[in-house]
Amino acid sequence: DIDGDGDPDVVMGAQGNDKVAWWENDGTGQFDLQHVISLEADGAQSVFAIDLDGDLDLDVLSASRLDSKVAWYENLGGGEFGPQQLISTNAYSAFSVYAADLDGDLDPDVISASADDDKIAWHENLGGGNFGPQQIISNNANYAEYVTAADMDGDLDLDVLSASRLDDKIAWYPNDGSGNFGTPVNVTTQADEVHAAYVADLDGDNDLDVLSAGDGGDLVAWYRNNGAGSFGPQQVLSNTQDGARSVTAVDLDGDEDLDVLALSSFDGKLAWYENLGSGNFGPQQIITEQVGNGSFVTAADLDGDETPDPIALFTGNNRTAYFPNNGDGSFEAP
Repeated sequence: DIDGDGDPDVVMGAQGNDKVAWWENDGTGQFDLQHVISLEADGAQSVFAIDLDGDLDLDVLSASRLDSKVAWYENLGGGEFGPQQLISTNAYSAFSVYAADLDGDLDPDVISASADDDKIAWHENLGGGNFGPQQIISNNANYAEYVTAADMDGDLDLDVLSASRLDDKIAWYPNDGSGNFGTPVNVTTQADEVHAAYVADLDGDNDLDVLSAGDGGDLVAWYRNNGAGSFGPQQVLSNTQDGARSVTAVDLDGDEDLDVLALSSFDGKLAWYENLGSGNFGPQQIITEQVGNGSFVTAADLDGDETPDPIALFTGNNRTAYFPNNGDGSFEAP
């Protein structure tokens, strides 16, 4: 909710025109008005919305690949934004940005993944929208494209998890609670050309499992957390999403477990996989097949009917679309 009017808006980054922008929701799922936040994110690759300065509205972060910037934009209220404020220009080919409280001081720190230097790093939030220098978690994530934070080992602090494409690796980095990170733990080294991961409790055992999307084998897969952050073997949901690119988990059919939603690049396929319970999944169910270049998928209740709607970015036709959820696992046209 960028403008504070009680409904979810959509924030996007556009590589082709270096734009970070948000689209205003009128409350019924109609998005007619674009608000440009910045045109200075060269090759904008990733955005994330969170309150960085503690003033109770959502600011925006961006990672831009061609200028190696991690930056933030202050929400001045009502969805009006201040100028770009740099956090780092030392994340070479910045691909992913996320924010979470890594050091236990109750404000969100900034985490980045950058591809050309194989780096996972974080910047401490010093308060008031000021950030400390880059602190390297790892420089051994070969072509890092994704980063997030979650409690992988159940010790009540937030660890960091990354996905790196050229080593087919998903790994997590144990946090001691103060922002010091230990030896990485591999979730897998078989996530063939992985682009993205997602962390969620897929089997209902109260620990966090991992999903992956990778285009090398067109794979959408998951990895069971066996407890304390050790993981079982790869379990394939599908190997028919041509150029699997993005994945998330959300209860799409209202049965109180997390289903899987995946988007693939080469066939533009948006599909979901029903969670049948205990980590067993049904067959692929196609929501749509667009004209190629699916890039990113998420879900949120955009139309106010209390069901999560899939939202997908298709760069092949420069289209962002959402698919109204009927609540039973069926979806309307965008």
